[in-house]
Amino acid sequence: MRAMVSTALLAGLASACKYTLSANASLLAADTLCLAARSAVCAVTPVAKVGADTCNVTKTFLDAQTTFVDMTMVGDVRSYMAPTLTLQGDSKTTMDLGAMMLSPSIRTLAFQGYDVISSWPALPTTLTTLKIQQGGLASIPSTIGSSSLTSMDLSGSKLALLDSGSLPSSLTSLNLAGNQLTRLAAFDMVHLTTLTLDKNPLTTIENLRLSSSVSSFSCEQCALSSFSMDRSTYDALTKLSAPTGFTFAAPQCDGNVESLWGMSACVHGSKPLKTSVIIAGCIGGAVFAAVVGFIAVRHVKRKREVVKRARENDAAYVLQVNDVQTMRDVDQLAAFRLPLDQVVVLDRLSTGDLWKGLFEGHVVSIRYLFTSTSTASEMQTGIQQVLAATRLDSRYLLSLHGVSWTTPKDLMVVQEYMDTGDLQTYLRNLNAQQITWRFKTKVVQHVVNALCYLHATANFVHGHVCAANVLLDGVKGAKLMMLDAQAPASSFRYMAPEVLRGDPFSAAADIFALGLLLSELDTHDVPYGHFWLDGDDDESVDFDGDEEDKRLMQRIKDGDATPVFTKACPPWVQSLAIRCLDADPAARPTAVQIQDELDHFRATEFA
Repeated sequence: MRAMVSTALLAGLASACKYTLSANASLLAADTLCLAARSAVCAVTPVAKVGADTCNVTKTFLDAQTTFVDMTMVGDVRSYMAPTLTLQGDSKTTMDLGAMMLSPSIRTLAFQGYDVISSWPALPTTLTTLKIQQGGLASIPSTIGSSSLTSMDLSGSKLALLDSGSLPSSLTSLNLAGNQLTRLAAFDMVHLTTLTLDKNPLTTIENLRLSSSVSSFSCEQCALSSFSMDRSTYDALTKLSAPTGFTFAAPQCDGNVESLWGMSACVHGSKPLKTSVIIAGCIGGAVFAAVVGFIAVRHVKRKREVVKRARENDAAYVLQVNDVQTMRDVDQLAAFRLPLDQVVVLDRLSTGDLWKGLFEGHVVSIRYLFTSTSTASEMQTGIQQVLAATRLDSRYLLSLHGVSWTTPKDLMVVQEYMDTGDLQTYLRNLNAQQITWRFKTKVVQHVVNALCYLHATANFVHGHVCAANVLLDGVKGAKLMMLDAQAPASSFRYMAPEVLRGDPFSAAADIFALGLLLSELDTHDVPYGHFWLDGDDDESVDFDGDEEDKRLMQRIKDGDATPVFTKACPPWVQSLAIRCLDADPAARPTAVQIQDELDHFRATEFA
């Protein structure tokens, strides 16, 4: 771990400041100011008697530190790599978030003890948990309400009123213990599976609506004069134990007064039918079915023809060609089919048609595999990809929860969620100085481990190794995504020359793509991003048009195009990339050989 830089050295680091700092500000940063002080994370303060545009790095922090005390501002922390960031103040401390830019690695952000937290920016979709504890929070900032958080802990705050509409609709866990709430009305949080209301002066909870799969409800030391809820919430709460010291009644109820934990609650919605009623209904239905059955049989053939014609004419359903085979293919996924009403789509993520969602109260990623223009051939290929993915099992591959669909064209794949998004977007949002090669090497090692499993154990070729198909998580590291049915037109940049010439994908082609990925990690740009069309020309050209793409593709086929590397690229990275990019597929190293080399390198260089 990096030791803190001495105070004497830091004293000479005053420089022009990109932040506007008040006289007594102490700003947490993880940017170029910190790098100049030979640290990833640092504290920045204004320089006395010099001016507001000059600041100084007054403290640096160890790499492993995740809790920071007495900060009054948060700045650019996009180079902060830990999954948790905690800031601690006291009852007299204020926090200004106007300059805050969070790292996509941060999935939990916590503020403890701050009296005022101001200037909230929009929160990134990669942030899943927010904690504002033991402070002066009295209302929910609008940017929090519009976020995609799944967990919030607001315990020990000063909330006296709370409208469920001010909270993120994606929340599955909410802790409001120790606030000043006296009443919750029309509290509608249908995805919430955990709700804590302990030690609030509550007297009324009206029209409570929680997830039907709620697993925890607590209201210790609450004495309610009125407690009402919908039928689904009541059914879920009856399965839980009563909170300690929780009392309530239902003196005035416009629904059904029913027993809950030995007390009376007001429940809105019809009671379930008794068994005798259900039996009677079944008998009546059977009699009615017998009466109309004969008539219905006469029309079966005609109805089948109508249904057939409807399917053929339905633009959302028609498969253009080979539709029968496509239906047979999608039927092979029946064992992995998830109930559509249990999959909730939330926000769009960065990679292609990838979305953040919920399944059984857990955060997942959801990929729509096809579009309205997908051909039957593309759909059959995509379905076969999903079938293949169901047979793969490695911690370095994105895991598959299941699939769901109404028609084959709207097939959605429910996958493991990775909180930092895809590697391509991550590289585009940060410059090379903000991401260390220690981190990049770990990413490469995880991708190589995935290829080792695919090539050596599963006898499987990936075929689409690129930064967009590598997903990152602050805890789980990097994982290779298997499903990439909708390949972009520029995907030729990630293909080996022999594949572009018509040869089938192979393990060696995956290794060539790994070499291109190393170039992407170095340059933070797509492979051949600035390729020289003419070897005698001194101008680099960006390939944005179809003609330029065709010329570049031909050069890759002919072996005349080589990905670029920067001068700052570590020699071992460039050496490995050159071997992976060998024009002869047989001369390229195997994934197992690269894995052994990386294990040795990390043991010696990053010990």
